Amino acid sequence: MREIILTITVAIFTSGISSSALAKNNINSNEYVEVMRKDFKEITLKEVPVAVKTAIVKDFIAAFVTKVYVNESKQYKIALTIDDETKFVVFADKEGHWLKDKEIRA
Repeated sequence: MREIILTITVAIFTSGISSSALAKNNINSNEYVEVMRKDFKEITLKEVPVAVKTAIVKDFIAAFVTKVYVNESKQYKIALTIDDETKFVVFADKEGHWLKDKEIRA
């Protein structure tokens, strides 16, 4: 139960931060998404390593994976959703360790 509450809380704060950061910088969200797509290539869930899948199930039990991307450094961008309104993105390495923004390489 604690994990679900924590997951929902993180998702809410993460989605709010992204929106406010874009608004403060006057960045068009379509342009922002296009930049991210250049570094990451969309893949199927079948192509994701078992360690990453295990980390998703363990830490985001209430979430559904909507899209998965990978970059040349074998880092994974995972789009998750809890319901139709709570959507967020997390990053992981090939061993299933969660990455912070400064750890993501192109």
